Amino acid sequence: MGINDGVLVYCETHPKIETGLTCSRCGKRICPKCMVQTAVGGRCVDCGKGKRSPTYDVSMKRYIFVGMLVLLAGIFWGIGWAFLHLTVGYIFLGLGYWILALLTGYIIGETTNIVSNRKKGSGLAIIATLGVIESSVVSLLVRSIFIDSQLSLQGVVLLVLLSGLASYIAVNRVR
Repeated sequence: MGINDGVLVYCETHPKIETGLTCSRCGKRICPKCMVQTAVGGRCVDCGKGKRSPTYDVSMKRYIFVGMLVLLAGIFWGIGWAFLHLTVGYIFLGLGYWILALLTGYIIGETTNIVSNRKKGSGLAIIATLGVIESSVVSLLVRSIFIDSQLSLQGVVLLVLLSGLASYIAVNRVR
């Protein structure tokens, strides 16, 4: 006789498929089509789903908190970036500008990382990118209002390139 003493047993998901398999967790009848192979045996689709890693599980409350603090960090660093641009930017034949961009990306990315309690994910990468963009805009505004009223197109284009580099660094801190 068969496993079920001659009684035909069908998969609960695919009622036309005869099976002798059951989920190793809940006991639901499954067939090879719907079975999920895990380290502890075959499971149904519901039991075989992996839980989302806590590292990537960020609540909306945490997103708002991180967003607000990165917003503040972006403002403060943008002001600092404007004044450092004048003093450090010309060092090493203009290499200082690139160093400031790397530093901006690191500071905004690490702020996002620390405030989010070392969580990772696309949402945090977006927040970090927005923080870098905000920092760049604040830097540009501070420089145009308080430091140098004549901003050149070349300077703005350079700032956009540097912001792209800074965003790349910031995103890699939280991905």
